[in-house]
Amino acid sequence: MRMSLRAAAASLLAAGFAAPALAVPAFASPALAVPHGVQEGNRATMALNALESKGYPAFTHFRADGRDFSANVMRGGKTIHVIVAPATGVVRVQS
Repeated sequence: MRMSLRAAAASLLAAGFAAPALAVPAFASPALAVPHGVQEGNRATMALNALESKGYPAFTHFRADGRDFSANVMRGGKTIHVIVAPATGVVRVQS
């Protein structure tokens, strides 16, 4: 007797055989789908893009500073310290 795959699966389930559960790692859940560090990298890229778009293509000491990023940039021949908000793209001079 030849059975279709669907009929074979149905008869196995009817006989009490359960389909094997798929192992899904915890990090694959939608809430945790982005591995730690990836979001931070995206924020850093957004901050770097904001610096460049505001006319600061050269900078030093770029680093995370809470939710924002800070850097030293050249402006008018002087080095100044700026804070970049990656979510908004705002670059403000820190006094």
